[in-house]
Amino acid sequence: MRIAEKSEWTTREKGEFLMKHKTRTKALSWLLSLALALSLVPAFSLTAWAGDVTPYDVWVGGVQVTSANAIDVFGDGKVSYTPAIVDGWPANLTLNGYSYEGAGHAGNTFSGAIYAEQDLEIYLQVETNNSIKSNESNDVTSCAIYVAGNLTINGSGSLTASGPMGIVSGGNLTIE
Repeated sequence: MRIAEKSEWTTREKGEFLMKHKTRTKALSWLLSLALALSLVPAFSLTAWAGDVTPYDVWVGGVQVTSANAIDVFGDGKVSYTPAIVDGWPANLTLNGYSYEGAGHAGNTFSGAIYAEQDLEIYLQVETNNSIKSNESNDVTSCAIYVAGNLTINGSGSLTASGPMGIVSGGNLTIE
């Protein structure tokens, strides 16, 4: 079969060629538009996700820990938080030379300079001195550390917790 030169094409052949060319061009335009639109979707999802802040039931020095500040609660490297990601495992609060004196957060029954409405593990960073003091001296429900659930304190740093009630745990208290 011989391939004819474009000048030798019949009107019908020219029409078929142009129709196929237009169809291909439209299809390519649609594919490129779709690719562009899909490439923007992750950016919108990331933006929406970044705007969602999850509050946790933990307060340190009166500041509620959230997904936005958990990595470094005060921006000074002294307190970080990791939420419980598996049921039955406690959330983790790491103290790295943290010192606080004040009222903290007031819950329904107790208040605490460190206050958690869940199980909590407090890790004392290696060779750090940490001091938590509740200065609510007239309030017998004021704690340096209050945890509604189980509380575990571990690590090789030191911790001084003082106030009318010191450390209070609604569940088991373990100091390792």
